[in-house]
Amino acid sequence: MPDAYGNLLSQSEFADDVCVRLHSYLDSENLVLALALDGAFIHNLANGPLIDNTVFTCGQVDGGFVLSLQQAEFGGPRMNWYPWDKPQFLLIENDFGGYYQSQFVFTVDMVQGPWFALNNYDHSRVADVKESATAEGSAVIAWGWNGGANQIWRAQIFS
Repeated sequence: MPDAYGNLLSQSEFADDVCVRLHSYLDSENLVLALALDGAFIHNLANGPLIDNTVFTCGQVDGGFVLSLQQAEFGGPRMNWYPWDKPQFLLIENDFGGYYQSQFVFTVDMVQGPWFALNNYDHSRVADVKESATAEGSAVIAWGWNGGANQIWRAQIFS
Protein backbone atom coordinates (compact mmCIF):
# COMPACT_ATOMS: atom_id res chain seq x y z
CA MET A 1 0.00 0.00 0.00
CA PRO A 2 1.43 3.44 -0.94
CA ASP A 3 2.56 5.78 1.83
CA ALA A 4 0.68 8.93 2.89
CA TYR A 5 2.31 10.88 0.04
CA GLY A 6 1.34 8.39 -2.66
CA ASN A 7 4.81 6.84 -3.00
CA LEU A 8 4.95 3.18 -3.98
CA LEU A 9 6.74 1.02 -1.41
CA SER A 10 7.22 -2.32 -3.19
CA GLN A 11 7.48 -3.77 -6.68
CA SER A 12 4.01 -5.33 -6.36
CA GLU A 13 2.49 -1.83 -6.20
CA PHE A 14 3.54 -1.17 -9.82
CA ALA A 15 0.20 -2.75 -10.74
CA ASP A 16 -1.84 -2.57 -13.94
CA ASP A 17 -3.09 0.92 -14.75
CA VAL A 18 -1.32 2.67 -11.87
CA CYS A 19 0.01 6.03 -13.15
CA VAL A 20 3.28 7.26 -11.64
CA ARG A 21 5.96 9.91 -11.94
CA LEU A 22 9.54 8.77 -11.27
CA HIS A 23 11.41 11.26 -9.06
CA SER A 24 15.20 11.37 -8.83
CA TYR A 25 16.87 11.31 -5.42
CA LEU A 26 19.13 14.15 -6.64
CA ASP A 27 16.20 16.60 -6.24
CA SER A 28 13.12 14.67 -5.21
CA GLU A 29 10.67 17.53 -5.63
CA ASN A 30 11.69 18.83 -9.03
CA LEU A 31 13.56 16.22 -11.07
CA VAL A 32 11.47 13.55 -12.79
CA LEU A 33 12.14 11.06 -15.57
CA ALA A 34 10.78 12.36 -18.88
CA LEU A 35 10.19 10.84 -22.31
CA ALA A 36 12.00 13.56 -24.19
CA LEU A 37 12.60 11.93 -27.53
CA ASP A 38 15.70 12.33 -29.64
CA GLY A 39 14.85 10.07 -32.53
CA ALA A 40 13.61 6.94 -30.77
CA PHE A 41 15.77 7.41 -27.65
CA ILE A 42 14.44 8.37 -24.23
CA HIS A 43 16.94 9.97 -21.97
CA ASN A 44 16.02 13.17 -20.20
CA LEU A 45 15.12 14.69 -16.89
CA ALA A 46 12.39 17.28 -16.60
CA ASN A 47 12.90 19.99 -14.00
CA GLY A 48 9.84 22.00 -13.17
CA PRO A 49 6.10 21.93 -13.88
CA LEU A 50 4.03 18.85 -14.68
CA ILE A 51 4.18 17.89 -18.33
CA ASP A 52 2.56 14.98 -20.17
CA ASN A 53 5.75 13.10 -20.95
CA THR A 54 6.60 12.57 -17.26
CA VAL A 55 3.71 10.25 -16.37
CA PHE A 56 3.91 6.48 -16.91
CA THR A 57 1.24 3.79 -16.73
CA CYS A 58 2.41 0.55 -15.12
CA GLY A 59 1.48 -2.93 -16.24
CA GLN A 60 2.31 -6.19 -14.44
CA VAL A 61 4.16 -8.88 -16.41
CA ASP A 62 5.95 -12.03 -15.30
CA GLY A 63 9.05 -11.04 -13.38
CA GLY A 64 8.30 -7.33 -13.11
CA PHE A 65 6.37 -4.55 -14.82
CA VAL A 66 6.31 -2.42 -17.98
CA LEU A 67 6.09 1.37 -18.25
CA SER A 68 3.93 2.99 -20.95
CA LEU A 69 3.15 6.59 -21.78
CA GLN A 70 0.16 7.68 -19.69
CA GLN A 71 -1.80 8.71 -22.78
CA ALA A 72 -1.45 5.23 -24.27
CA GLU A 73 -3.70 2.28 -23.62
CA PHE A 74 -1.98 -0.65 -21.96
CA GLY A 75 -0.39 -2.25 -24.99
CA GLY A 76 0.72 1.09 -26.46
CA PRO A 77 4.22 2.60 -26.61
CA ARG A 78 6.52 1.36 -23.83
CA MET A 79 9.79 2.42 -22.31
CA ASN A 80 12.37 -0.21 -23.14
CA TRP A 81 15.93 -1.06 -22.09
CA TYR A 82 18.16 -0.81 -25.16
CA PRO A 83 18.87 -4.48 -25.88
CA TRP A 84 22.39 -4.22 -27.32
CA ASP A 85 24.45 -3.04 -24.34
CA LYS A 86 24.08 0.65 -25.15
CA PRO A 87 23.42 2.98 -22.18
CA GLN A 88 20.07 4.14 -23.59
CA PHE A 89 16.33 3.58 -23.42
CA LEU A 90 13.93 3.29 -26.34
CA LEU A 91 10.22 3.90 -26.83
CA ILE A 92 8.72 0.88 -28.60
CA GLU A 93 5.31 0.90 -30.29
CA ASN A 94 5.01 -2.83 -30.93
CA ASP A 95 3.94 -5.19 -28.13
CA PHE A 96 5.02 -8.24 -30.17
CA GLY A 97 1.54 -9.77 -29.96
CA GLY A 98 1.42 -9.50 -26.16
CA TYR A 99 4.76 -11.26 -25.70
CA TYR A 100 7.01 -9.13 -23.51
CA GLN A 101 10.65 -9.57 -24.34
CA SER A 102 13.05 -9.14 -21.45
CA GLN A 103 14.12 -5.66 -22.55
CA PHE A 104 10.61 -4.38 -21.71
CA VAL A 105 10.69 -5.58 -18.10
CA PHE A 106 11.56 -3.34 -15.16
CA THR A 107 12.14 -4.41 -11.58
CA VAL A 108 12.94 -2.47 -8.41
CA ASP A 109 15.28 -3.06 -5.51
CA MET A 110 14.07 -1.03 -2.55
CA VAL A 111 16.86 1.02 -0.95
CA GLN A 112 15.19 2.89 1.92
CA GLY A 113 11.55 3.87 2.48
CA PRO A 114 10.05 4.73 -0.94
CA TRP A 115 13.48 4.95 -2.66
CA PHE A 116 14.61 2.24 -5.08
CA ALA A 117 16.93 1.29 -7.91
CA LEU A 118 15.01 0.94 -11.20
CA ASN A 119 16.55 -2.21 -12.72
CA ASN A 120 16.37 -4.15 -15.92
CA TYR A 121 15.07 -7.73 -15.79
CA ASP A 122 18.37 -9.33 -14.70
CA HIS A 123 19.53 -6.45 -12.45
CA SER A 124 22.62 -5.81 -14.59
CA ARG A 125 21.67 -2.17 -15.29
CA VAL A 126 19.78 0.61 -13.53
CA ALA A 127 18.33 3.96 -14.59
CA ASP A 128 21.16 6.43 -13.88
CA VAL A 129 21.27 10.24 -14.16
CA LYS A 130 24.50 10.67 -16.09
CA GLU A 131 27.22 12.37 -14.03
CA SER A 132 24.61 13.31 -11.35
CA ALA A 133 23.50 16.28 -13.46
CA THR A 134 20.42 18.18 -12.32
CA ALA A 135 19.74 20.51 -15.26
CA GLU A 136 16.65 20.30 -17.45
CA GLY A 137 17.27 17.74 -20.18
CA SER A 138 20.09 15.92 -18.36
CA ALA A 139 20.71 12.44 -19.69
CA VAL A 140 19.19 9.38 -18.01
CA ILE A 141 21.10 6.29 -19.06
CA ALA A 142 21.24 2.56 -18.31
CA TRP A 143 24.33 1.82 -16.21
CA GLY A 144 25.74 -0.66 -13.71
CA TRP A 145 24.71 -0.17 -10.07
CA ASN A 146 27.17 1.86 -7.97
CA GLY A 147 24.82 3.01 -5.19
CA GLY A 148 25.01 6.70 -6.07
CA ALA A 149 22.17 9.17 -5.47
CA ASN A 150 21.93 9.52 -9.26
CA GLN A 151 20.66 5.90 -9.45
CA ILE A 152 17.93 6.14 -6.82
CA TRP A 153 14.28 6.91 -7.61
CA ARG A 154 10.82 6.98 -6.07
CA ALA A 155 7.50 6.43 -7.83
CA GLN A 156 4.66 8.71 -6.80
CA ILE A 157 1.10 7.98 -7.87
CA PHE A 158 -0.21 10.55 -10.34
CA SER A 159 -3.95 11.01 -10.76
